[in-house]
Amino acid sequence: MNYKQYIKKRQKGKHLTYAERNKIEVYFKVGKTNQEIDDIIGVSKRTIIRKKKRGLVKRLLNSDLSTRDEYSAEKVQNRYDSRQRIKQDFKNK
Repeated sequence: MNYKQYIKKRQKGKHLTYAERNKIEVYFKVGKTNQEIDDIIGVSKRTIIRKKKRGLVKRLLNSDLSTRDEYSAEKVQNRYDSRQRIKQDFKNK
């Protein structure tokens, strides 16, 4: 096994930033694989798979109302922010 597989750029247990989520969105749009995104951002492949699953939205392609699933960093960030607000409100009670 290659030791490089175990070396990541990020510290374990840290939340993804909005900028990192935007990078994931762009890389999915250009057709990068989960493994390639993992290597670039420095998170595990499983994290990328989970983020992709949680951030899928249906987008309209054209006037015939056909859709496709697409990752949305904004959707994931909004969900994260709302959960953090709930968490803070609970702590302040």
